[in-house]
Amino acid sequence: GLLDSIFETVGGTGGTDIKLGDPAFDAAFIVKSPHGMMVLSVIGPAVRAQLLVLARLGASITFGNGSLTALTQRLLLSRDELDPFMKATYAAASAIGGTPSVPPSMPYR
Repeated sequence: GLLDSIFETVGGTGGTDIKLGDPAFDAAFIVKSPHGMMVLSVIGPAVRAQLLVLARLGASITFGNGSLTALTQRLLLSRDELDPFMKATYAAASAIGGTPSVPPSMPYR
């Protein structure tokens, strides 16, 4: 879909570097996409705020194939670490595209 094509190279290797005019966001992320104006319209203030929360939690973030992926460089073993990370990932996905679909078996809904 359109969102996939917009984000297929965010943080990736293709497209043009895009600065969003948000100093904190621009310092934390490298946004690359062939869809500059569309990216500017999709990554609004609410989305940037949620992505910055994930960045502060140590996430590496990618978009593509209809999903947002947030990875950490280390294993989160305690509930005190995992819970905020999962909630921030859900909030970022919600800010981008509405309520994400989560299988009923997943603990974070």
